[in-house]
Amino acid sequence: MRKKAIVAMSGGVDSSVAAYLMQQVGYEVSGAIMKLFDTNSAQNEKGKLRGTDNIEDARKVADRLGIELGVFDMRPEFRAEVIERFIAAYEGGQTPNPCVFCNMKLKFEDLYNKAAALPDEINPGADDAGLTGEEKSEDKAVIATGHYAVIEYDEKSGRYRLKKAADSAKDQSYFLYTLSQEQLSRTVFPLGALNKQ
Repeated sequence: MRKKAIVAMSGGVDSSVAAYLMQQVGYEVSGAIMKLFDTNSAQNEKGKLRGTDNIEDARKVADRLGIELGVFDMRPEFRAEVIERFIAAYEGGQTPNPCVFCNMKLKFEDLYNKAAALPDEINPGADDAGLTGEEKSEDKAVIATGHYAVIEYDEKSGRYRLKKAADSAKDQSYFLYTLSQEQLSRTVFPLGALNKQ
């Protein structure tokens, strides 16, 4: 049985390459994209509804790769967990980073749970094909993203360690520092060892 993985897609180059690389190492890949904004009125410079370009782009990539793409409406979660949390922290004199909130709660928790609940999209027995350490739990689904970071399993401590990407100019580990051991154990960063150039 082929290993399966869900790739969090944005419609951009990095997540598209991550999906491609996961296919190349033998995964049966499905894509997932989060709908985060209400697009009823706002338009971009091309006259399209804001927030729909990335979904259209992700669909084109999914079609080109021959994979399914699930669109998950996460507007309420985004408002509560990212926008409102950002506002509260900012009003409290802090300098919050909304990407940290979004990664911790939405992408690596809520999106993962929604995608993992779709039995045809993801297999709970997926492993890591050697991409992020030898000790990935065999009873957990894998989620892959286009982040530039590295996950290593430390046998001595029995813990996963988040490390900087090989490409220091693109490193995104600082956006991911709040990920739990559980989240790290089921995550793959296919771009972590690559240089974007």
